[in-house]
Amino acid sequence: MMKFSAAHAFLMAASEVVPADARDLSSLLYEYPSLEAFSESEIMPSGRLGYLAEYVKNNVEEYRVKFWKRRLIDLEVTYPSVRIVTVLDTAYPRNLKVAYDRPPFIFTRGTFLAADESAVAIVGSRRTSPSVIAAASAISSELASAGHTVVSGLALGVDAAAHEGALAGGGRTVAVLGHGIDQVQPASNRRLAEAVEANGALVSQFRPFSPPTSSSFPLRNSVISALAKVSLIMDAAKRSGTRSEAEASLRQGRPVLLWAPALADQEWARDFARQDNVSMVESCDEVIAAMRGGSNGEQLEFAE
Repeated sequence: MMKFSAAHAFLMAASEVVPADARDLSSLLYEYPSLEAFSESEIMPSGRLGYLAEYVKNNVEEYRVKFWKRRLIDLEVTYPSVRIVTVLDTAYPRNLKVAYDRPPFIFTRGTFLAADESAVAIVGSRRTSPSVIAAASAISSELASAGHTVVSGLALGVDAAAHEGALAGGGRTVAVLGHGIDQVQPASNRRLAEAVEANGALVSQFRPFSPPTSSSFPLRNSVISALAKVSLIMDAAKRSGTRSEAEASLRQGRPVLLWAPALADQEWARDFARQDNVSMVESCDEVIAAMRGGSNGEQLEFAE
């Protein structure tokens, strides 16, 4: 049985024409009882989403749907482990589903478990000090061995150290990609990607075969933060993709932790730490305490 349906092909084509943020397509999908109803029904929701539905229905070209049918077949043949999960599916990660800017679909390689709700995003620079790399690896290993999933972006530097540390700790890790699910960037991380897939999941919010772009990585950073209950920033420049991940985490109401040994001397980080829901930390115990909701020991919960 084909894992990709005609409705999935229609969704890919629809995502090409939506004249707004991807989250608007997510909201539109919620107006329908199923993905098939979205692709086949002539019934339009009311209000603003009704106008969006009408626009999508009028602008999706049949040749693009046929194109995506062929491309999804190619994807399945070449990458048998790939799955697509939409916001209407029960398998869509809960942490991501309750985020403000949830994508309408994600492609995955590997598996998501209910335990992955207890996730920490650990991110940082591609080029950083050996001490930061060692700390990222050690913290990730300790968190993973304690049953927390480590989320990062599969980049060189801190991201790779976070994934490797989680694997060394015998736990689970999730890598969020800034391009299509069919690729691994950088290519030097291919073996690491295979290990992540076997012990967690690779995730992409982009259509298959999409290349990395300057705009795709900020979008990727938003998903990294949304999959996690807490984000730990190991190091970052004032203007960087890592800082954009921290800002995305705050927009989603998730705590942000700044690694004090690397960031306490940076003016931007000290200013950032003055915001609500942001704090400096210097131990894994403090990260675990933040996962529990702070000193009151209550688990963090997100409103639907």
